Amino acid sequence: MPIEIEDPKEEEKKAKAEAAEKKRKRAAAAAQEDDEFVGQKRELWPLIPAIPVVVAVLLSLLPERVEVNEVELERARCMAQMMDVVGMKTQVVQEKGLEEGDSLPEEEIEKIRQAVSCPGGGSFEIREAGSEPRCSLHGTMSEWGREQKNIAYWDKVLGDNKQE
Repeated sequence: MPIEIEDPKEEEKKAKAEAAEKKRKRAAAAAQEDDEFVGQKRELWPLIPAIPVVVAVLLSLLPERVEVNEVELERARCMAQMMDVVGMKTQVVQEKGLEEGDSLPEEEIEKIRQAVSCPGGGSFEIREAGSEPRCSLHGTMSEWGREQKNIAYWDKVLGDNKQE
């Protein structure tokens, strides 16, 4: 009985062919699973109980001073309107060639008053060229800016003390 001696190169070729066949089968199985998953409906109902938890976590990440005082918000809106007044007033001063301290024409002042208003119900005092407008409720932008600087300063001072 003759003894068969296998060629090592033949064995290597067979091993490579078997490995390639296994890889092809795995790829085909994975593709079939993907096709089945795509056809399925995804139910979101199980996720609904998690929504309040996610919202609570996100809210806890917000800075402490997020609550907005309605009065501060109204004043900020008023200051935004006042910036519009400054822009319109500057345009009138340039168009009419007015100097600092000159009075604006009454018809121009009325146009500005009709275009903007204080959200809190105050009225704008539109003064001579070169001066800033004033709201009867909220004051001027300079006054507001000084107050904001003071608030920021005290927030910093008090915030530093809180950390100790």
